[in-house]
Amino acid sequence: VVNLTQVLCWNGDFPAMVELSRSHLSEIRALGAQNELSMALTWIGEGYMHVARYDDARRTLSDAIAAARAHGDEASIGYACGEMIWLDTITATGDGFASIPARTRELQDIPDRVDDSYLRTLAHYGRWAHTVQSGRLGDALDTARDLRSIGTWTGYPPAAQISSSGKYAGMTPMTGRPSAFS
Repeated sequence: VVNLTQVLCWNGDFPAMVELSRSHLSEIRALGAQNELSMALTWIGEGYMHVARYDDARRTLSDAIAAARAHGDEASIGYACGEMIWLDTITATGDGFASIPARTRELQDIPDRVDDSYLRTLAHYGRWAHTVQSGRLGDALDTARDLRSIGTWTGYPPAAQISSSGKYAGMTPMTGRPSAFS
């Protein structure tokens, strides 16, 4: 289920991604597979972000973090926490937004330990989005260079597209609307 959900996400079919995972949550819970539960909830949370259901995303990602921590799997913790950081860059308010730098520092070593390029991109993206929305454009350019390097190395399209002059420059992450600092 989690692998199929990832394929749907990669193809941008977020409604199908959410529906697939939600339709199997009871079975995953019954199996007691906390790692699978955390990953399914993480993908559901991302799907909710893509359709601007931010409260549902926050609730679902909080459940994903709890399941990941209960299991102790670093990759699951990294994904769930990385998606929550992403959500906080989108909503850009309150303590969640203010704590992004500390949370990205906690997250940045996990991708290397679990050898996961997508998670590496997610960790850098949170830092990049926070610097852009905080108006720290020099830091944002440095992080954008890191993301482009990761994107070139992995072939992951979103990382390869971020640059100072690319289609995301001056935009609020995910919404595509001008940021407060453009």
